[in-house]
Amino acid sequence: MAPHFHLCFLFFIYTAAYHHRNCVQATSSAIKEACKATRFPKTCHVSLTKSGIVPTDPKPYQILLSTLSLSSKNLATAESMVQRILKDKHNADNHNLTTTAELCVESLRHSVYRLTSSKKALLTTGIEIKNVFDY
Repeated sequence: MAPHFHLCFLFFIYTAAYHHRNCVQATSSAIKEACKATRFPKTCHVSLTKSGIVPTDPKPYQILLSTLSLSSKNLATAESMVQRILKDKHNADNHNLTTTAELCVESLRHSVYRLTSSKKALLTTGIEIKNVFDY
């Protein structure tokens, strides 16, 4: 009985691994296809693939939602970094650095608005992808 169990178990593992590999390839192909329409297709593809947030066998709007989520996450990281620059007492006397950082924060906040608006447009219009801003 044990040899049959081992054979069944190995078959199950092989089948699951094969299915997972095909799903990953399908997801990667969908991401690659979607990223062709961007200004930086390679960066887009690598970022989305490494993030792991794109669902298996995604629809175009799911790729867009994943992109918006990843961009929001990266935007929060960038804003945090700039805020640290502004709070650093050693930078207080550097007027150029302070002004640049303040302008950067303003630009990042505008980006937050655009990303939020894009996500709302995508969720409320469903498949009308043309309503998503080019961020």
